[in-house]
Amino acid sequence: MRLDIRDAQPDDESTLIGFIATIQEAERAIHPSRLPGAEVAAPYLERLTDKRAEILIAVSDDRPVGFVAGWVAVDDDEIQTPDWRHYGRMSDLYVVPDRRGNGSQRV
Repeated sequence: MRLDIRDAQPDDESTLIGFIATIQEAERAIHPSRLPGAEVAAPYLERLTDKRAEILIAVSDDRPVGFVAGWVAVDDDEIQTPDWRHYGRMSDLYVVPDRRGNGSQRV
């Protein structure tokens, strides 16, 4: 099975909303502070977009099988020099259940 990683496109919006809702429901099952995934997934994706997050989609056999989202953040902590205040922030990672635990794959 070939696995390709590509930038998310506008056509991926409904897929990403579904993935985000699934993550939210899994977290909601663990902790009562989480709102229903169907309620928060679309606004959350919009927030990621507003933050200019990089969103990558994993595709196998023309089927989206996961995604990762992250961005470069800047810490305003005065105890660090300015050149060390930038760091990568990964906010979300999702893989569909039937593709989990398959070991490493070469891309």
